Parts: sequence; structure tokens; C-alpha cells
Amino acid sequence: TISSATPKMNMESVSNAAKKAAEKLKVTASDSETSENLNRILIKNKFIRKNIMTICAVISIIMAFLPFASFSVKAGDVTGNKISVSGFETLFGISEIKVGSNNSIFGLILFLVPIIIIVMNYIKPLKPFKKYIAVGAPALGIIGEFVTFFDLRGLCKTFIQDEGAKLSSSFGIGFFLILASYILIAVVGLMIYHGMELPKKKRK
Repeated sequence: TISSATPKMNMESVSNAAKKAAEKLKVTASDSETSENLNRILIKNKFIRKNIMTICAVISIIMAFLPFASFSVKAGDVTGNKISVSGFETLFGISEIKVGSNNSIFGLILFLVPIIIIVMNYIKPLKPFKKYIAVGAPALGIIGEFVTFFDLRGLCKTFIQDEGAKLSSSFGIGFFLILASYILIAVVGLMIYHGMELPKKKRK
């Protein structure tokens, strides 16, 4: 019985060792491919190139303090005061609105997405999910931006009491800069983790 059990145990050990070796080779190959894709990014500074997604995420947080959107009410030829809202205020409250609800819960996305991107790059357990997070998170951020804008628009409409008055709304510089940073994060994520290549200029 002992002699028959020994070969079985040895076979299991060999099988487990083979599986571990295969997994290690797979991870090594994946890391090598990621590193190769990273080097394709046309940024000379190695530090910036390596941390480009984190840098974009930090920039998007800073941009949240710039004007995100503006709203004003027009009744006939009379236009009311314009309310300018920063990305920060979308979540923590619009200072010009003193009564009722003055924020959008969707504004949380503007801060959650860049934090996820930053955390993703420095927490090892998230490594297998990087290729999904790198593209999915900024995509969620882009959708979240528009949802936040329209939620704020709906919020401002509730304060219009005069019949015939119309709400005018527009995107702020902060909106476009945050949007640009999310698009850049998504493009870099596709390049690093999915091997996407930017179109090359044709030589004449």
C-alpha cells in the first residue's frame, strides 16, 4: 500500500509543480508584453512614461476644482445670475444653493475613478485585473461625467418657479479637461494592456 501510494504522491507533486511553473511563465510573458507595450509610448522621460496613468488620474482630480458646468435662468429678455459649479461642488454641495438638495451623488464618480486608477498601479492583488480596470474605469468616468451634468441640470430645474422661464446650461473647462484625462487614460490602458497601436503617419 505504501509503495503504491508513493508514486501517486510523486505524480501529484510533479503535476502541481508543472502547473505552478506554467502559471509563472504565463505571468512572466504577460509582464514582458506589458513592458514592451509601455516602451512604445512616445514619451522620452522614463518616469513619466511608466507612471503616465497615475499622472493623468492625479490631474483629473486637480481638474475637479475647475468650473465643471454653469447654469442660468432666462425669462423673456431677462437672464438671471449664472451659477458656476466645480467638479468638487457637484459632490460636496453648490455654495449658491442654500436650500434643498445642492449636490449630485454621481459626482462621487469624478473622484472614485482616478483613485481606482492610482490604487490599481500599486496594489499587487489587483494585477490580474489591470487590463480590465485600465479601460473600464475611465469609461465609467466618461459616462459618470455626463450623468453628473444632467443630474445637476435636473436639480437646478427644480428651483425654477416662474412659468416660461428656461434653464440654460453649458459645460465648463473642468468638464473638458477631466474628459480629456479619462480618454488619455483609456488610450494608454489599451496600448499597455491590450497592445493597441496608434495609427502611424504615412510617409509621402
